[in-house]
Amino acid sequence: MLQNFTESDAGRNIVILGANSNIAKALTYSFSNNKDINLALYTTNISKTKNFTEQLQSKNITVFDGYQKGIIQGADLIINCIGVGTPKDLNEDYTPWFTVLEEFDNLCIQYVKDNQNSVYISFSSGTVYGKDFSQPVNNSTQTVLDVNKIDIDNFYTIAKIYSEAKHRAYKDLNIIDLRIFSFFSRFSNLNDGYLMSDAALSILNKTTLYTDSNDIIRDYIHISDLSDLILGCAGKKLNTAIDVRSKQPAAKFQILEMLNKNFGLEYKIKTDLKFINSAGTKNAYYSERNTSEKLLNFFPQYTSLESIKKEIEYLIPNKH
Repeated sequence: MLQNFTESDAGRNIVILGANSNIAKALTYSFSNNKDINLALYTTNISKTKNFTEQLQSKNITVFDGYQKGIIQGADLIINCIGVGTPKDLNEDYTPWFTVLEEFDNLCIQYVKDNQNSVYISFSSGTVYGKDFSQPVNNSTQTVLDVNKIDIDNFYTIAKIYSEAKHRAYKDLNIIDLRIFSFFSRFSNLNDGYLMSDAALSILNKTTLYTDSNDIIRDYIHISDLSDLILGCAGKKLNTAIDVRSKQPAAKFQILEMLNKNFGLEYKIKTDLKFINSAGTKNAYYSERNTSEKLLNFFPQYTSLESIKKEIEYLIPNKH
């Protein structure tokens, strides 16, 4: 028999699937500081999750082992943080983006069918806008896809477009897709091979970061802003997608200069570097669409530079 949040569980009841992911850990950390939130975490590695939650010393967290017995009923929010790894992790097998992710997406859709007052938060991606990020996303941006030349750079984009389209088809269910463009936290895997993970690793190991001369622009929302955005979705009768934004994006060399000044990062420009991208080259990978402001009256408090600085501080030994 499925378990239920009880009447004694005052405040917000939140379910998180995929509790060991970067974003899930960040949200768990943020929500654990709020005594009015009850968390039910689902994981396939219960020892790893419990090791993490025990450090938080929160009395409002329950950890569940696997998904076979179903999901606890009566949540205000069900947050899908299931992931299958970065392009680097997948070792050129990209099928889990289509199979595994849909399996758990369907589980969450069934949940909001059975719990009509719940809101399903699905993490989508800025890659739904395709490959052309020569300019930031705006209200007139359209996704261009050559269906006769679908390749590796299209796979993740198509998987996320399909997921969002399916959610819009369930128009009577409360489903909100949060399109994340970039995210970095103290819980990130520093071996992921992304800009910020590489930079953080170089700071910790006191090694030189090598980068190309392309001054890309990124938008990193802070943990507390993302948490507040998600809490603002509770109780909303919405079926839509929202572009997630910080208070202000930052260019790569702005970030690197800030990290050099505050944390001693040494970096050098190298012309022959190759990067693995899940959806093509992303020069201005951020959105100017103010959907969260319009739909949720949400205004982020931290810029990308402020977010990065705060998270890197937590990674420095003997600092926290």
